[in-house]
Amino acid sequence: AFALLLSIQTDSALARERPGAAARGGAAAGALQRRQPPQNRTLTRTSETRRIDNGYVRNSTITNGQGQTATQERTVINDREAGTRSVDVTRTGFDGKTRSMSLDMQRTEDGHTTSRTLTNAEGETATRNTSVSNDREAGVRTRESGFTTFDGRSGTRLSPPPPGSC
Repeated sequence: AFALLLSIQTDSALARERPGAAARGGAAAGALQRRQPPQNRTLTRTSETRRIDNGYVRNSTITNGQGQTATQERTVINDREAGTRSVDVTRTGFDGKTRSMSLDMQRTEDGHTTSRTLTNAEGETATRNTSVSNDREAGVRTRESGFTTFDGRSGTRLSPPPPGSC
């Protein structure tokens, strides 16, 4: 009990020392106000995995305490020679709505590229295309991503940022 009291007092003291921490409730407030999961939440999960050429298919079903079910089918295909990996996931939630994700990865000479498409329950799509390159001699990894959100906004991100942009 003494150690717990000491840690709470230490968190409170640290929160007072950080600018803006008091306005956010401080570190101790966040630690003491964690939401507890419902105690009556019973979930049962069954999964079946089947091997296929260069990958697998996994079908899972989750049943909650009210007897509702949610399902997921995940298909993973690997082609080591081509340096590719493909992952397709379709989920139907407890609400009966379906969501999906498609991910394609390709190894490149100095890194990899990734293309991901998400489809939400309303049929809207979001995408992200990423290219990563590694310069081992300079010890630098560059990552460039372009994205489009479900509501149609788009943008790009480069990391690390170009010199002089900060």
